[in-house]
Amino acid sequence: SSLKTTAHTSTPFNNGDGRYAQLAVTDTGIGIDAENLPRVFERFHRVNTAYSRSIEGTGIGLALVKDLVTLQGGRISATSQEGLGSTFYVDMPLGHAHISPDHLENTPSSSSSSSSSSSSLPIDEVGAGKQ
Repeated sequence: SSLKTTAHTSTPFNNGDGRYAQLAVTDTGIGIDAENLPRVFERFHRVNTAYSRSIEGTGIGLALVKDLVTLQGGRISATSQEGLGSTFYVDMPLGHAHISPDHLENTPSSSSSSSSSSSSLPIDEVGAGKQ
């Protein structure tokens, strides 16, 4: 069996406080238990299971993603089911009204095309159990 990771993007949506686009990244891994799920965005937090102890990492990746998303006015969240995998959602505001003017470069705006459908892109497939 293998671990499959897929990314999906959404059609822009309005959540009541502005227009956002959503990126959802789903994997078919071991999932995260309900006790650990709220802590996955904390620096250096690692889910403590027999399987996760065999995987190297410091537990800083999701914390850094959360910091970057928050700096851009976005939100990140996750859902998970043990044995089935996890989905991480990044909601990013569209436009630049949420960015301080001194952080914007003075460049010509590019024309953006609006897509009315969702798209899906396979990111990675990793053989389970490979070292």
